[in-house]
Amino acid sequence: MESPDRTGSAGGPNGSTWVRREPTPSAVGFVDPDVMAAIVGATVEATATDGALTDAQTLVVQAVASMLVGHEMPTADCPPVAPDRLAAVADQHGLTGSMRIAIVKYQALSALLLDPVPPATIRRIEETASALGVDQTLAAASLRPVDDGFADAALLDFARNGYARSFFASGEAAALHADVDPSDGWRTDDHDRNLAERWQRLGELAHGTLGRGVWDFYRSRAFTFPGTPDSASPLLAQHDWIHVLADYGTRLESELEVFAMIAESDDDPHGFSLLAMVIGLFETGAVPSAAGIFEADTGHLDTPGMPERLADALRRGSLVTKPDGSRDGGLLATDWFAHAHRPIDEVREACGIVAKAPAAIMAGSAGTWDVAGLSDFQVAHCDLTILDSYHHPHTPEAPQVDNDDIDPTVPPSGTGCVECDRTGGWWVHLRRCAACGHIGCCDTSPSQHASHHAQDTGHPVIQSFEPGEDWFYDYRSGDFVDGPTLAPPTSHPADQAVPGPADRVPPDWRSLIH
Repeated sequence: MESPDRTGSAGGPNGSTWVRREPTPSAVGFVDPDVMAAIVGATVEATATDGALTDAQTLVVQAVASMLVGHEMPTADCPPVAPDRLAAVADQHGLTGSMRIAIVKYQALSALLLDPVPPATIRRIEETASALGVDQTLAAASLRPVDDGFADAALLDFARNGYARSFFASGEAAALHADVDPSDGWRTDDHDRNLAERWQRLGELAHGTLGRGVWDFYRSRAFTFPGTPDSASPLLAQHDWIHVLADYGTRLESELEVFAMIAESDDDPHGFSLLAMVIGLFETGAVPSAAGIFEADTGHLDTPGMPERLADALRRGSLVTKPDGSRDGGLLATDWFAHAHRPIDEVREACGIVAKAPAAIMAGSAGTWDVAGLSDFQVAHCDLTILDSYHHPHTPEAPQVDNDDIDPTVPPSGTGCVECDRTGGWWVHLRRCAACGHIGCCDTSPSQHASHHAQDTGHPVIQSFEPGEDWFYDYRSGDFVDGPTLAPPTSHPADQAVPGPADRVPPDWRSLIH
C-alpha cells in the first residue's frame, strides 16, 4: 500500500535560488537540428498508430525534441524517416553508441504511451535498433508483450526486480550500506540498525552539505528513515539523494521527472525500466503497484506542462555522470554516503547536473524546498521552517530588476486573464504584470495575452499568478529575476481550474496550445 506522504498531484515552479542560474551553453540545444529532425521522423514512423501519433505522444515527442535542440520542433515539420535513412544520418554525424541507444529509448518512450503497445510498433523499434547497430534486445526488453497480466516487459522487469538483479549482479549493492536480500531488492528493509544509524548521522553534517540536505528532505516530509520500521527499501531510497541534488519536489509529477533523469543517466537498458515503471504507474496504469511504496495513479502526463518537464528531466539526465565521471549504472549506482559531507553545489558540479531549463520551471517544475513541491498531505504534516532555511531569495545568481519595472502596491486586476474574460477565451496558466497588476495568459495559452501586454505597454516583468509560485521573469533578458512581495492576492484561487475557466475550455484544447 502506498504511503500517503509520498503522493500528490500537480506541482509549481521552483523558487529556490539554485535553479534560477542561467543554463550553461551546453545545457540547452546540444543536439544538431538535422539529426533531431531525423530522430523525430523515425520516431513518428516507428510509433504512430494508423499513421498518426496520439495527442500524448505528440506532446512528449515534440517536447523532448524541442528541449534537446533548443527551439520548437513540431512533429508536423519532420517527415517520416525509415530506419536505414536514420542510420545513414547517424553515420554521417558520427553519433556515439550511447546516443544510438538513446534514440531507441526515445522511440520506446513514445511507444510506452500506448496501452497496450502494438506488436507492429515493437517490430518497427527493433528494426530501428538493428539499423543503428544497437542490440535488438534493448527494444525487446523494453516493450515485448508477456502473458501474465503486465502489458510491457519493461514494466514486468521492474516488478520482478530485474533492475534490482542487475544492480546486485554488478556489485553496486555496496553503495546502499545495507543488509539487502538480492532476490528482492525492492523490499522494505526495516530492521537494519546499522543502516538506520548511518542515515541518522547525516543530521550531524553542516547545513549546505548533501547529506544534511537529504536528512532535512526526510524530516521535512515526515518520511521514515531507511532501516527503520515502515521505511522505503534502501535501493528505492537511493533516488531521494537525486531529489535533493537535482532539485525536484515530491508530488507524483516530480517523481516522473526524477525517475526520467535517473533512467537517462544510465546507458544500460535495465535503467530504462525505471522510467517505464513510473509511466506505467502514473500515466497508463499498466503497473498497479511497484517497489512496495507506489500505487497506480494515472494521467499525470496530461497535466499542463508535464511533457516539457519530462523532456527537461531527460535532457538533464543525458548530460550527467556519477561523481567519478563515469556513467556505469547511472546515478543510482553511487555511494552517496561517500559524498554526504560535500557541499551540494560541489557534488552537482562533479556530476554535471545542469540547471533546469526556464521552460520547465515556467511549466511548473517544483523544487525540493518549495511548498509547491509538496503534496497536500506533506504540507499538512511537514516542518515549513526546514524549507524556509533553504531559501535565500536575493542572491547574485538571481538578478534584481529596476524598481521602475515593479509597483508592489498595485493589486492584481482579477482572478483571470483580462482579455480572455472579455472575449470568452480560455487559458492554461496566468501571469501577473509586476508594474500594473494586469493578469494575462501564459505563452502556452492560445492567445498569449501576458507577453502581448508586455510588448504593448513596455512593462517587461511578470510574476506567476499560479498557487504556490512566486517567481518573476523578465521578458527583455529571458531570465528569472528576484522581486519584492506584491500586493495580495498573489495567485488565482486554488480551486480554479487549470486550464480554465472550466466551462470555456474546449475538448480539443491540447491541439490549440503552443
